Amino acid sequence: MRIRKVKTATGKIGVQIVERSELLRRTKVIKHLGSADSEDDVKKLLILAQKFLLDEEKSGILFPEMFESPKYDLVSKSHIKAKAGKHLFAYEFLDGYYKLNGFDDLNNKLLKDLVIMRIVEPCSKLRSISLLDKYFGILYPKNSLYLKLPLINNLKTEAEKIAVNYTRKNLSFDFTLVFFDVTTLYFETFKEDKDNFRKPGFSKDGKSQQPQILVSLVVTKEGYPIAADIFEGNKFEGHTMIPVIENFKNLHSITNLTVVADAGMLSEKNTKELSKRNLNYIVGARLSNIPLKTIKEMSETLDLS
Repeated sequence: MRIRKVKTATGKIGVQIVERSELLRRTKVIKHLGSADSEDDVKKLLILAQKFLLDEEKSGILFPEMFESPKYDLVSKSHIKAKAGKHLFAYEFLDGYYKLNGFDDLNNKLLKDLVIMRIVEPCSKLRSISLLDKYFGILYPKNSLYLKLPLINNLKTEAEKIAVNYTRKNLSFDFTLVFFDVTTLYFETFKEDKDNFRKPGFSKDGKSQQPQILVSLVVTKEGYPIAADIFEGNKFEGHTMIPVIENFKNLHSITNLTVVADAGMLSEKNTKELSKRNLNYIVGARLSNIPLKTIKEMSETLDLS
């Protein structure tokens, strides 16, 4: 049952107790409390409706102050002081989605928790384990984190296979069309790695003085990621596509593959390499940069008239 306000034929506001039957798809009026044309009188009718619901309720009301009825004092919110909270529903939901995608087969709880934390609040790994404790009550000692992180690196190939299997079963992915792009991730430091992996380069974040890495991503037409790689921060992004796509093709024994990428990826050298490897490609470019003659030829070829 719930309280409903309706406008009567005389223009007044009526207050009713109603019950909705989803089976019969209709609403039944349980009690009509009356009607009024002033805001104060309507409020009085609402209080009567609330008290009617309280009397009909078989269990006690937790917060009686909300119903202006002090005799129902099972719990009073004036005596409650919240000291902490856990976002358990968020964790439960994201954990379920992680399993739905099949990644539980990786058998690495730290990876799952870091992924969930990345969605809830992206931050460093050290802060992530601090927030995992704060938000979800999940504790990881710092030394345990550093010992377990290298193991995650070995799960990349298996994780990508799981992602591909999910897209094949649920998104009808058949390997004929993929999208490719890269981005940069910079680090809050001005020192390079000893192994020269994090290095300054062309930064999409405008942080050209800080070391960075290049991250490439292959996704389906729906945008579901199925392969990723990282490169040195100073590597030209146009040189990342061929090795990534070639590795993806060989890993899954693909015979017919079309790659969609922007013009920065598909240089003349890359297009020749793609053709040599029997890979089709589509160049993404701004229409304003394409000659009118080329647009007309494309229209005629694709029969877009």
